[in-house]
Amino acid sequence: FYQVMNEQAPGIWDLNQSLLSLADPEATAYSWTLPDNFHVNVKVMNTIEEPITFLGETYMVPRKVQAPVDIDLSLGANTTHSVDGMVVREMERRCYFNFNKITDVTMMLKTGLYEPKSSMAREHDQLVITLWDNYLQSGFLSARILELLDAENLWWVDRHVVLDMIETLPKKPFPVIAVHDCFRVHPNYGNDLRRQYNQILSEIARSNLLQFIVNQISKDQLTVEKYGDLTDAVLVANYALS
Repeated sequence: FYQVMNEQAPGIWDLNQSLLSLADPEATAYSWTLPDNFHVNVKVMNTIEEPITFLGETYMVPRKVQAPVDIDLSLGANTTHSVDGMVVREMERRCYFNFNKITDVTMMLKTGLYEPKSSMAREHDQLVITLWDNYLQSGFLSARILELLDAENLWWVDRHVVLDMIETLPKKPFPVIAVHDCFRVHPNYGNDLRRQYNQILSEIARSNLLQFIVNQISKDQLTVEKYGDLTDAVLVANYALS
């Protein structure tokens, strides 16, 4: 198994080994934030045995507790699953967007009919700042920001970046029912769904999302090098979602 993985999928296998090396033998939890400001908190669970006496006999009963472990194999799976969850949230945001809201934001961005404000005191303004800062660090812009933009905070973002995202949205919004990586839509929107999935994967491939997550977990600032550029190939993949 190890030989095949190393030969047939060297990039993924190297990533798997690298994520395992980030494990801290003293850690009781790991946490990181995703570009859409979803906060991940994962407890480190260890197994201890406690003596239980029953009918005069003593038995050692295992119990899970939050405590460090000598070898933690969970980081690779947990980081991957966290990104999977973000993909699901992005799919719902990008497929079932508020058409009137997107129309208004597009008009303001194209015409420049919005005024810079000195204060960003509203709660959703602060979230715009956070999402934009996450984009600058990770290279991945969450569609969540589209729900929050208005005439008083548009000046905070790069209008070309936001317009580029809007251009990738479907022409018409449609509801999506998602369970993990299973997506259900009306058959008329099957290709729109597939294109959005490819678009999100392409943007992740272009981004620095892996380094963004790794540097939140690691005690050191690390540099992550990519094995290649899959940005364009993913966009035209026929079976990324099938």
